Amino acid sequence: MKTSTSNRGRNCGAALLLALGMLTILSVLGTAYVLSLQLDTEAAGLRLMKARAAHASEAGVQYTLGELLRAADPASVLGDRRYDIGVYGPVRTTPLTVVMTTRLNNVKAFAQVVVDQVSASTYPSDAEGAAIVAKIRPDEGRLFRIKSEGVVGRTVGGRDYGRTARSTVALVLLRSDGPQFVYWNSGPEPAAAPKAQ
Repeated sequence: MKTSTSNRGRNCGAALLLALGMLTILSVLGTAYVLSLQLDTEAAGLRLMKARAAHASEAGVQYTLGELLRAADPASVLGDRRYDIGVYGPVRTTPLTVVMTTRLNNVKAFAQVVVDQVSASTYPSDAEGAAIVAKIRPDEGRLFRIKSEGVVGRTVGGRDYGRTARSTVALVLLRSDGPQFVYWNSGPEPAAAPKAQ
């Protein structure tokens, strides 16, 4: 049986259209996959920045506690302060070599801290940890409220590229036998304390 030239031409045209259709579908799938990877990478980077900001915030509380313990008079530590914090992480030095403990020059972090001495009689009833403060007797020790905001930002060419912030509020009781954290709240913004009844 002989095939006519017009049938052969139609078959070639159908195969060409089928091949072009498959290439189009594969191109769309490849593009979607690359975009998905980009979104996942950006989301992971944002989670990393949030974690670094939370750590910077908590480091501000710990630095302040150290100052309170070292000070001859802890009341001298009251007020605002800022701590610059080094950020370390992995850096690829060659395509096959990664240095794990290098300070990152393109990431800046600091903690902005406010320290107040508080007592049950002066502490606002709607402030965070108010229920705990109300139970602390004056003879138990000196109570300090430390509010720390950790800020982490990326820099590119000396310009800020973006910032992420997290807050930590802590109440520390300086007792004769050592410090004790009686309240700790970390997050984007500290949760509001329940209203006193």
